[in-house]
Amino acid sequence: MPSLLPLFPLGTVLFAGMPMPLHIFEPRYLQLMHDHGTDTIPFGVALIHSERPPHRPWPAHSVGTAAMVTGRTELPDGRWDLVVEGQQRFRIVDFDESQRYGIATIEWLEEMLGDPTEADALLRTVGAQFHRYAGGITRLTKRRFSGVMIPEDPVRASYDLVSRLPLHTWERQRLLEAGTAVERLRELSLLVERELALLLHAGAAGLAVNHPESRFSLN
Repeated sequence: MPSLLPLFPLGTVLFAGMPMPLHIFEPRYLQLMHDHGTDTIPFGVALIHSERPPHRPWPAHSVGTAAMVTGRTELPDGRWDLVVEGQQRFRIVDFDESQRYGIATIEWLEEMLGDPTEADALLRTVGAQFHRYAGGITRLTKRRFSGVMIPEDPVRASYDLVSRLPLHTWERQRLLEAGTAVERLRELSLLVERELALLLHAGAAGLAVNHPESRFSLN
């Protein structure tokens, strides 16, 4: 059944279980906080289009993630500092821009596993790849970190792993839109292998790891 959700288009992708800090200063989103600041899930986060396609009547990609506020501080000048956590995915089916901020009509997307046997096998493969990658980061940067605990549930693990990797925004959006955890883990396996190859090249060249969009997160 369709639901209404205030929409916050951003230049990044939010995943289920992923924390994200936000600084609210635009008048339309200050109004959103005024109207919904005490709600458990006050808005949806969706990746903004750099240019709105002529056939799409809203400013962001159709698939986004609901954001639950886990921490908020109202600043003396009226701005807000928030920490949100990704919750359930949604798909935009309509968009109303008649208010100061947009209201999306959305349908909630179920988290589908795919074939359970393949999901478990892929999770073992991607988990091993990721730990090799983390070990390479440690050797190259001389950083120390505690062991990364990958969730046992393939759906949760697929989001946890993608949120840790230094991927391009469009790759993150594609992974968010994956129909099943199996599809997401398949894609992740290829991407981790790519990042491992880049890491090996950086190590061989004696260079610091530097990805164009996001930094590797161990914690």
